[in-house]
Order: sequence, then C-alpha cells, then structure tokens
Amino acid sequence: MFDGDMALQASRGALSDAGLGASDIDVLVHVTTTPDLIACQDHFRFLMTELGLRRDADLVHHNLGCAGLASGFRTAACSLVSMAPATALVVASNCPSGYFGPEVHDYYYKHQSGLGWLAPLMFADGAGAAVWRSTPRDQSKTPTGLLSARYETSPDIGLVSYPGGGCLHHTSATNVADHVFLMDGVKVAEVFPSLMARDFEMLQEDWPTTVKPVTGTDFDVDTVARWYLHQANGVVVRQAIDMLGLPPTAYRSASITMATRRRPAP
Repeated sequence: MFDGDMALQASRGALSDAGLGASDIDVLVHVTTTPDLIACQDHFRFLMTELGLRRDADLVHHNLGCAGLASGFRTAACSLVSMAPATALVVASNCPSGYFGPEVHDYYYKHQSGLGWLAPLMFADGAGAAVWRSTPRDQSKTPTGLLSARYETSPDIGLVSYPGGGCLHHTSATNVADHVFLMDGVKVAEVFPSLMARDFEMLQEDWPTTVKPVTGTDFDVDTVARWYLHQANGVVVRQAIDMLGLPPTAYRSASITMATRRRPAP
C-alpha cells in the first residue's frame, strides 16, 4: 500500500461520514511529501479516477509534511469562501516506507549527516481526510465550523530534507546516496518550544475576532478544554506545555488545533 492508496481510503471514509459523493467535491487539497509520482501532480490522476471526481474540480497539492495540514486547511477555507456554496475535501497522507527498502538501507544508516536513521524510525505511514462545506454567511447567526486557520513560514529553519534529485542535484550515480529523507532531530528539539510560543501568540492575536464571537470569552488557557500539539517527541511537548503554562492533563500529541467550550446557554 502506497501514499495514493492510503489517501484514497481516507478520502472515501470522509465522504462516507459526510454523506456525500465524489461528484459533490469542488476542491481537492492533497497534503503529502511522499506522492506516488512526483511530476506535474500526476498522483492526482489516480485519486480523480478512483474517487470519481468531476473533471472541473480544483486540485491543489501541498508538498509538505506534518506542518502542511495548516496550509491545506487554509487553502480549502479560502477556496470555500470565494466559491460559496462549495465543498472541499482535504486529505493528508504520508508514506515514507515507500521511499525506504533494502537497497537504500545502508544509505540511511550510513549517511554522512549522521541523521539518516532518524527518518525511518520516526516517520510512519498513514492518512486522514476531512470534508468542509461552505454556505453564504448569515450575519444574524453565530459562526460555526472552522473559525480560523493561520500559519507562518520560517525559511531559515530546515528540519526535513531530501537532498538528491531536482534541478540543483540531478539524479546520477554519484548522488544516489542522497535520495533519502533526512530529519534534523536535534534542531527539531531546539526550535519546537519557540515555534510553539509563536503559535500561542498568533492564537491570542486572533482570539478576539475568531474565537470570542463564538465562545463569548476572552482568551484564557482555562477556557480551552483540550489542546492538540503536533510533535512525536513527548519530551519537547512537555517542555512546551510547561513554558506556555498549559494544564499538563489537557493536551494530546497530535496536530496543532484546539477545542473550546461553548458559551453556556442563558
């Protein structure tokens, strides 16, 4: 089973849960850094055919790893606002095992960076999908659904790389050993707390206009019932929790999202 197979299963599950068919989808956003085919978004031909999407459906690929979910959600949200009423399918998949095998085992574990072995150990195969729908906004009603999706890019921080291939490093016999996913685990641990602090700042900045109109509360960590912090390393998650002053029992290690308590009924 490869990236496209997992993305297909997740997409079918999301459509089934939503009670919709593939013909209802106006926008498909696929977030993956391990597509089955790398040129011209060719992996979309498989998904379109197997799902049965309309030919006029918009197709957007974010060639990103775990952090790509935020950009995928925002892309879908922007499309839905401009096209309302419309429906978007967002699917995120990851299949590093498809890029790993006996023939490249030594390249990973003996890479000159000394970090090649981290990727096969830390990354896992999987996929998830969600369906988003938009309707014309009724100003007389409280907004529901996805309230806000915001992210920032730090071009000076490189955490995951695939050195071989592309225009800069043409595939050749001399760089076969660079066709591996590398992750700088040391740098991840170093920058995670500061990046989470910036996420926290953005949440506080956006709260008055995106969250307060729904919950009726000012920003307070005790207002949030559950925090979801994306990171596979529990040690750095706990460090960030302590730094941000969040309740140690109110988080789950997952994607960077949150769930708030609704305002009590009068």
